[in-house]
Amino acid sequence: TDGLEKFLLALSFAANPDARILQDLQNVLKKYKKSPTVVETAFYCLCKHTGRQNKSKESLEKLFTPVGGLSCSNSDCQRMVLGCITALRSDEFTDQILKLSKSAKDKKIRELAASVLRRPGTVSQRSKSAIQSAAWQLLHTESASNEEFAKMLDLVDLKSAKYSQLSKILKSKNKERLAYFVQKLVSERRTSAVDYSLLSYTGQGESVYIHNGLQLGAGDELNPADGRFTFATTSSGGTLRRTLFSLDLVDTSNHARDLL
Repeated sequence: TDGLEKFLLALSFAANPDARILQDLQNVLKKYKKSPTVVETAFYCLCKHTGRQNKSKESLEKLFTPVGGLSCSNSDCQRMVLGCITALRSDEFTDQILKLSKSAKDKKIRELAASVLRRPGTVSQRSKSAIQSAAWQLLHTESASNEEFAKMLDLVDLKSAKYSQLSKILKSKNKERLAYFVQKLVSERRTSAVDYSLLSYTGQGESVYIHNGLQLGAGDELNPADGRFTFATTSSGGTLRRTLFSLDLVDTSNHARDLL
């Protein structure tokens, strides 16, 4: 099966595969249903190529049937559903992603769902306000883990946030959360960067957030490009829980691309 997985992985990068490939991938899901790794690789490959077919939402929903359905409750199934939605680059399933980010039993699934909400093409325009509202609601509760807090913080617009929204978080007794929040706030709001009463919070915990822009191809009028990098760590109880490094590029057509 190792050879098959490698083939499926390579196939997922094919630019324009034959239409019969989709049916062949469906057959692979049935034939190797007792080999979870093959099923998962084949499923993501199928999702990626199906996403290029401009199919209806009803057709796309049937795609999830082999792994347990779009509304499955098993963590492994939910993880594959989120992976498939990411591969599809469809905004038809924003409500399902948001639901998992709030109510999935597995904390890692909730974190993953929040990450998917940041991916290009997965959020419909009409759902953006609902996502912001849900994210702020979770950010204002102490029951969420620091890892979930960090993921949800990526979903809100701190530049245009109201003072009342920010002040609720600043009242938190969780020093790790407060330090991470202020570091991110300072990096996105210039007015906060000179507020020394805020800056004093940044060193209270061990969590780290660093965000900066990159000037790529400076002086090159033919190939101007911008980018940014983010490095973040999330800690809890003195233990490192999560590490993130991302590198984004905005190309000459103003298309955002996640490189890492």
